[in-house]
Amino acid sequence: MTNAEQFLGHYIAIERYLRRAYGSQGQYETFLQLVTKAERQQSVIRYYAADLREYGELRNAIIHNRTPEDNAIIAEPHSFVVERMAHIRNMIEHPIKIADVMTTPVYIAKLEDYVYETAQKMFQNVYTHVPVYDGDTFVGVLSESAILRWIAQRVVKNRTLTTEHTISELTTWLDQSGNKFNDYEFVPHTMVVLDVKKRFEQALQEGRRLGAIFVTKSGKSSEPIAGMVTAWDLPRLTLQ
Repeated sequence: MTNAEQFLGHYIAIERYLRRAYGSQGQYETFLQLVTKAERQQSVIRYYAADLREYGELRNAIIHNRTPEDNAIIAEPHSFVVERMAHIRNMIEHPIKIADVMTTPVYIAKLEDYVYETAQKMFQNVYTHVPVYDGDTFVGVLSESAILRWIAQRVVKNRTLTTEHTISELTTWLDQSGNKFNDYEFVPHTMVVLDVKKRFEQALQEGRRLGAIFVTKSGKSSEPIAGMVTAWDLPRLTLQ
């Protein structure tokens, strides 16, 4: 199979997907029109929109430029283009979900756990955001800043610090959703990685520091946490 034939095969598959997912019934729309419509609604299409438009033009060149003698294709795409088109097709048909790249298992703390021991584990393992539970109920996130705020208020009040303090004493200092300085969110495990990346970008635009995103079955804090990503994981949320 020639490069042109492989390229056209991937093109047809992508066009079929776009037409099925975003096409209007009873109305013909060009490939470029479908890309424009789809990129408004889907992050993966939006990410590859420039490539798709360029390859749409290449497809037209392949189809319409042929030798008059035997109708042979003149514009033969480079192997890199064919591989790139195959990659884009795969990303569209099988988008990478957050469940594929999240960190798991997640270290979880209980209210009865000792602050000192928990802080040691956080430091040793570079855990920046630890979900805290009261039994099976999520109550907040223990972060480095939460621990420092708690220590600061004890110093101000001239109170001693021992290894016997439990996390239950920090409940008012735990990070809560909506804290612009150290926010967190919950998302479903089926969310596409580009949409998760967009959450971090939107938070930055809004002046919020989104420190962590926790992953559950349907994105509810009442569900067991299956995994998480932090701002440090952004490179893993970027497609090629």
